[in-house]
Amino acid sequence: MAHKYSSFYTAFSAFKGEYAFIKQRIGWALANAQGAAGEWDCDCGGSSIGYVAYAAECNALALQHLVDSLESNPDQSHLYESIYWATKLPPAPAEFELTYIKICEAWAANDFQGRGLTIAFIDRMRQLAWNETFNVQWAARPTVPEG
Repeated sequence: MAHKYSSFYTAFSAFKGEYAFIKQRIGWALANAQGAAGEWDCDCGGSSIGYVAYAAECNALALQHLVDSLESNPDQSHLYESIYWATKLPPAPAEFELTYIKICEAWAANDFQGRGLTIAFIDRMRQLAWNETFNVQWAARPTVPEG
């Protein structure tokens, strides 16, 4: 059978659409379970059994909407389709390390396109450095070990 949803986003959107119903039913189940517990020891004519039954019904409805169990095929369920399409999402891109060599290679490959903006940034960094303490060691030419 064909998939009901065409992507993770459409399936998950349908799944999120059930959230309010599920949350409401779980809240009602909790309230009825607490009501049953409060009346369990009193002589109330068996009303606590009604609370328990309604709590169970609310839980069953919440579970039914959570897993979309009324669908006869998993390919039609918003939960299963969300999981299916999530596994089909492209993997995250690999980490990229930007180095001065990559920058220089990109400039050379594009005939130094963008050099004006780069120089403007370097000039601004120079302006900022003017207000810093000048250290001769920082500005010195690196030494090449003999060997």
